[in-house]
Amino acid sequence: MGQAVTSPPEWRRRAVESTQPAPPAPSGGPTEMDALTAEAWDSVDHAAAARLRDLVWDQPEDVPGVRTGADTYVLAHAGPQPFATLGWATALLANRFEAQGDEADLAAATELHDLTAALGDAVWESPDNAPVALGAATLYAVTGEQAFLATVERLADLLCEVQPLSELGASILVACADLVEPRLAMEAEAEAEAAAAAQAAAASSANDG
Repeated sequence: MGQAVTSPPEWRRRAVESTQPAPPAPSGGPTEMDALTAEAWDSVDHAAAARLRDLVWDQPEDVPGVRTGADTYVLAHAGPQPFATLGWATALLANRFEAQGDEADLAAATELHDLTAALGDAVWESPDNAPVALGAATLYAVTGEQAFLATVERLADLLCEVQPLSELGASILVACADLVEPRLAMEAEAEAEAAAAAQAAAASSANDG
């Protein structure tokens, strides 16, 4: 994947130009994964989250895609699919890990992100898939893993090109900026400290010589 075209300041500017963002939240949907995500979103519902984690891990080997319920799937390489379902669930699980520190939530969120990213080009071609960016941004905020940032940037680049941008798309751009910027700042500070330490070590070595 190439270098990102846009960055968090551009995400904020594009969102403000489009509409006043509302806080992102899943609206629910027809599948078991949608229902469990919505059920656990605004409450500490451990039972719903546990069922969601079980669903993430209970994937059939003979279906090219992600199972989201008893008879529902988001298929790979099959054109537009409800990828947003997977994004909302990823965000919910990553949020729970950040709030409660349960490694099972982080493992399931990571697995679902990776499954989603492997579903084909259609994931990256529609602004309707903005929740996938939110899930990845939440994972990046808590882990610093570059693969998650790459997902956010790829979809944010797409959203910044959309005219008009929906209220949901705008709210997710702002939420992604809020999640990504602190981690980027932390990484920049760590890089600066490492560079300063390397320079000090080099200067000390030169003086000793």
